[in-house]
Amino acid sequence: MHIKKNSVVWSLFLILVLTLFVGCAGSSGSTYNSTAPLSAEDVNLIFVVSPDLAYQTPGDVNPGTANLTNQGLQRSLLLTTYLKTQVLGRKNVNGIYVLAPMTHLQTANNYPDMAAIWYIQQFALLNQITLPVDKNGTKYTANSYLINAAYAPGSVPSGVVLPTTYCPDCQGLDFNNTNGNNDTLVSGIINKKIPGYYVFSAPWETISALLANINSQQGYNLTLPATYMGTNYVYAVSIAPSGDACLVTYNSKLKPPSTYPVLPSPVTRASCTYAQQPYFSTTRTKPLHNYYFVIARSEATWRSLQISNAYEIASLRSQ
Repeated sequence: MHIKKNSVVWSLFLILVLTLFVGCAGSSGSTYNSTAPLSAEDVNLIFVVSPDLAYQTPGDVNPGTANLTNQGLQRSLLLTTYLKTQVLGRKNVNGIYVLAPMTHLQTANNYPDMAAIWYIQQFALLNQITLPVDKNGTKYTANSYLINAAYAPGSVPSGVVLPTTYCPDCQGLDFNNTNGNNDTLVSGIINKKIPGYYVFSAPWETISALLANINSQQGYNLTLPATYMGTNYVYAVSIAPSGDACLVTYNSKLKPPSTYPVLPSPVTRASCTYAQQPYFSTTRTKPLHNYYFVIARSEATWRSLQISNAYEIASLRSQ
């Protein structure tokens, strides 16, 4: 009797632990509203809806520049913590993919859409990445993560200088999904079946189309959101090792102020003691219409992405 009682208690404990994380095994096609983190055992495709002029929570985007307002910036900072704690359960991200800015021009001045990058870059800093720093294979771990925003072949917009070489490992999202490149990118992640967390940041037009295409191509039979719900919503397609998939919807319920964020106290300065971490500098010799800005590094080689007519691109930060 005592053994039977212990078995029941243990079974209930296991059920409680398993319900702390969202998983989709045996429930393909299901849709959940959740506050629980996604399971690290699944392939989790996490879609963050960045604001643009057409679809935004009122007050998040400046109509003259199409950039984030103070309120939009505040929302992005709050969403950063929400994503890391509530969606990823404080786990490390596996990949971050954002809209290539020049694929989505806005305003009468045709400014590139930088909001998708700015909306997620602070989240990147809450993760860690380990990269080699010299030819001997010495590695260094930093609080940052690569942000993929490169063009895929055939998706370079008209008027933009073609990259010298394409970077398949750095591919971002194309607003118009030219040649189905967005679908190919996500399908590749699904087919590799590497569990973890893959975050995509793009406007609603891109996110909704990508969700629909993946749902159709993979035969998941998910009930997708029919209309835009606002930038507080995060959508995740969670794919179990069995191949079963479900749609998990998170509502962060953020209410950011419209004032500029209060900056923390100055960081204590200290000399850099890691001699093997090379310094680099960049000098702009041409107008902002065409120049290279290093935003990703792999195999100890800095990769360059050409982002034309970038607005305040110097605010981009990466390891």
